[in-house]
Amino acid sequence: MGVAGIRLEDGQTLRADLYVDASGSESLLLGGTPSLPYSSFSSGLLCDSAIVGTIPRSNEPIRPNTWVRAMDCGWCWSTEHESLIACGQAFSSAHMPADEAEKSLREVFPKVTSTRLVKLKQGRYESCWEKNVIGIGSAAAFVEPLASAGPAVLAFACQWLAQSLIDCDRVVRPTIIRQFNRRWRRLVEGEREFLGLFYKYNTRPNSQFWRDARSCAQLGKLEGVVRCYQEIGPDSVHRNLLLGESDPFGLEAYFSVLLGRDIDARDTSHSLDPVPGASCSDAGHWTSGSLGGSAAPIVDF
Repeated sequence: MGVAGIRLEDGQTLRADLYVDASGSESLLLGGTPSLPYSSFSSGLLCDSAIVGTIPRSNEPIRPNTWVRAMDCGWCWSTEHESLIACGQAFSSAHMPADEAEKSLREVFPKVTSTRLVKLKQGRYESCWEKNVIGIGSAAAFVEPLASAGPAVLAFACQWLAQSLIDCDRVVRPTIIRQFNRRWRRLVEGEREFLGLFYKYNTRPNSQFWRDARSCAQLGKLEGVVRCYQEIGPDSVHRNLLLGESDPFGLEAYFSVLLGRDIDARDTSHSLDPVPGASCSDAGHWTSGSLGGSAAPIVDF
């Protein structure tokens, strides 16, 4: 049946055919669905807490971007607004107590005022659309905002919901719900795997947190992207076969991370046997004696 109605504090009850749960991590509607499975991401994403605070603004220019920096345990960020600068540090409570995380944050942002501790519950429900309830944003899933992908994930979900209701003439059928959930799961898993690249190939000093983060990082379907990059380079005629239709980031984003982390491409340890009549003069350069004389070498990307 799903949700029959919502009772407000003043005693009024609101009833609707479809409810959108945008209650954040409380997940008041979707999270109250009996027997709806929940998958935790804690095995691959170790940050489970954050110290957050604000810095009063002065007359300095407002940066148009979020600034992120890796720390010995986790990472810190700052996001600028018109009247204040929001900042914080995400960390693993298994590797650092909260008071040390706050001290670490204040070393980077000495002007930060009062702070508070926030618990990060990383994971997702099995479905974001369950019966007559749709959870959007962190009401359905949460991944630490290292890549600042949360707003885009939210926008995609809203766009897909609007289009889905148009497609079915506002008569919701099981197929629409199944397809929506399938696409949403791929979106969230894509965000999770994207962060896996940052953690797996980070070159921070060898603290226990980063050793554990690198060993626990889960790339999922990006394993094929990394393998292709290492064996072929940051481009391929077959690139469109590596990702699904609804991939949230695209190969350029993945290749940018791998290039930025100085991951070696053209790993010759995986080279195939050469084509008969051809010789390999060096990695990535082939000369041919059977394809029409002295063919020009293929230039490395």
